[in-house]
Amino acid sequence: MRRGFTLIEAVAVVGIVCFLFAILSSAMRGGLSSARQMQCVANLRQLVGANYLYANDNGGFFAPASSRNNNTRWHGQRKSRNAPYDSRMGYLSPYFCQGEGITGTPNPPNYYTDDPLRGTGRELECKEFLSYSLNAGSFEKGAGCYGYNATYIGGSEGSMFRGTHMDTLTDPSRTIMFADTAFSWGGSGSIQEYPFAEPFRSVRADGSLGDGLIPSIHFRHNGKANIAWADGHVTCEEPSELYSDSLDVGWIGDRYNNGPWNSRQVRQQ
Repeated sequence: MRRGFTLIEAVAVVGIVCFLFAILSSAMRGGLSSARQMQCVANLRQLVGANYLYANDNGGFFAPASSRNNNTRWHGQRKSRNAPYDSRMGYLSPYFCQGEGITGTPNPPNYYTDDPLRGTGRELECKEFLSYSLNAGSFEKGAGCYGYNATYIGGSEGSMFRGTHMDTLTDPSRTIMFADTAFSWGGSGSIQEYPFAEPFRSVRADGSLGDGLIPSIHFRHNGKANIAWADGHVTCEEPSELYSDSLDVGWIGDRYNNGPWNSRQVRQQ
């Protein structure tokens, strides 16, 4: 005689199915997160390679972080201060992604908070960025959520307008070139894209350290950030200090003489 499920058996089966689904969902989320992190690693390696290609074509000088009017940067160019950056026109754009740059041209320049990717081409290249609260008033879009060491590599002598010479890299394997980045938006609890990886302190024209800076390394990969070093290798680093626990923005390394940003210091072994 065929017997159906009792209520207790049905509840048990449903519980087992829910448990298995939770395990599977967790594994899928973990797999997706790992895939996104590896895509970030590949993007950052391309950026380092592009910068060396630029240097080879420009007397050994790395790409400037920005032009003096701030309308051309390593990642793109804009027609005015309120226009989006065209990623085909940045200093590094000709050297990767078939000259298209790392992102599309964001239009409009600000976010739709309900759908951050709408109308924006391919920026927000790192999709882990989307798990955070984004500020619709962003003024820094189009670098794929990656930032350049503008202080010591994209700039020199306290200026962002001339890249440093690659011969000045005394320890490239421990000097940051690019990193996962984001910028906190005041006290609003939200973030925006930011194309520069900021050290602990600014640098004056004479090379001395100036005021403290707001950090921009973004530890969005399960509390870690991908760092592309000047010799081309990429590591996933934990923060040494967090500026914002909720937004996962902070620094790596020690503060001494701007730590791993400073391409000119001779480090102690």
